[in-house]
Amino acid sequence: MKERGVDEYSGEELDALAETGRYREWIAEQFRPYLHGKIMEIGAGIGTMATKWINYADELHLVEPANNLFPALHEKFQTCASVHLHNGDLENILSGNPVLAKEAFDAIILINVLEHIQDDNCILKTIYRMLKPVGHLLVFVPAMPSLYGSLDRKFGHYRRYTKAGLEGVVKKAGYEIICSHYFDIFGVFPWWLINRVLQSSTLNPSMAKIYDGLVVPFARHAEKVITPPFGKNLVMVGCKTGK
Repeated sequence: MKERGVDEYSGEELDALAETGRYREWIAEQFRPYLHGKIMEIGAGIGTMATKWINYADELHLVEPANNLFPALHEKFQTCASVHLHNGDLENILSGNPVLAKEAFDAIILINVLEHIQDDNCILKTIYRMLKPVGHLLVFVPAMPSLYGSLDRKFGHYRRYTKAGLEGVVKKAGYEIICSHYFDIFGVFPWWLINRVLQSSTLNPSMAKIYDGLVVPFARHAEKVITPPFGKNLVMVGCKTGK
């Protein structure tokens, strides 16, 4: 399976995410019912989201393939006894630590990662084998192929997903879908403007911070009341059926 930048990754997405505390909390909220026991996050970056998982995990494994991001991840979690850090491609990590490769985890998380992997079905099947019976796959990805533009290309996205497309690849890998829904409907227009119309080559952390402060609180409340018919992202929870 081909994963994003094993040697280096610009991390611009991560810098913007680091400025959006409310948005990160909103993402984490989607997955809390499934967080317990032994958890892995693949593509942990600099640990921006991992701080949300640590209090729910008896044991937390963080995988980051990019060599330039791993030192920051190590610095953040090196003193946490319950956290295990892995730098490298998932296949290499599993080959060097086979105990992780089969029925080891209660939940495995991919936040803005699956779109970076050329063969998404392959990694989903690998994760399926890594999960315990009735373990959960927790996925957050960019949605709506019509929004694919300059920033997607810069960040190395192979695709943006439709809801049916994501459901299809997850089912094909053997999972039962527990929930699947669009996320952040209000982010569609700004992303379309920046990514398709203006064809920006940068993601401005300051603008992300403004969106986080002004829009996210309202959007988070609104999407609890009404499930959006479309959105900038998709949330997916799959379960290992054991069949």
